[in-house]
Amino acid sequence: MEPSATTTPPRHRVDLLVVIDSDYVKENYPDGSRVPGTPTPVDSHALFVICAGSDIGDIQSGEAICTAAVGDVVSVTCTTIQDNSSDAGILYDIWQAVNGQVFTPFKQNFSELTGAVQPDPESESRDGLPPLRKEAHVSNFTADVKSLGNAQLGLAFGIYTLARDGQRQDLLGYYLSPVVLQVRGQRP
Repeated sequence: MEPSATTTPPRHRVDLLVVIDSDYVKENYPDGSRVPGTPTPVDSHALFVICAGSDIGDIQSGEAICTAAVGDVVSVTCTTIQDNSSDAGILYDIWQAVNGQVFTPFKQNFSELTGAVQPDPESESRDGLPPLRKEAHVSNFTADVKSLGNAQLGLAFGIYTLARDGQRQDLLGYYLSPVVLQVRGQRP
C-alpha cells in the first residue's frame, strides 16, 4: 500500500464589490474630512456589498457573511451607486481591528489597462457598440483568509461629486465605514 499524499485544496478567490450610496453620505455627512488620514466616520448604511465566488448575507445590518476556506484570497473593489459616473468613490485603505486574526493585512494593487472598453456615444446604432478602447487605471485590495471568524474592518474611501460644470469630479470628503465580515465554513 502506497502512502497517501496530502494535497492542499486550490486557492479560491472571493470578490467583494463595495457599493457606496453617495446620496446617503451627501445627505447625512455633507462635511467630510479633507484629510485622508482622519476620515469622517459614517454608519454602515452608507455601503452595500456584492459578492461573487461565495454566499453572502445582508450587509444592511452592517454584517456580511461569506463562505471561504483558510488560504482563500479575498479581493475588494469599490464604486458608487452611480457607477462612478456622476459621483465617484475611491477605496484607499482597509483597516482590520487590532485583534483581527481572520485576514492577513490587506494590500492595495494597481493595474493599468491600455484597451479598457467604454460605450461609444457616437455609435451608428446609438447603443454604444462597438465600444471605444481607452486607457484606464484600476485598483483593488487583497488579503488571504488566515482563520474563520468575524473580521471587524474599517473601509476608508473618498467621494468625489460632479462639479457644476458637469465635466469634473471634486472631493466631497474622506470617510470611514465599519463592516463586519463573517468568514465561516468551507466553500462548496
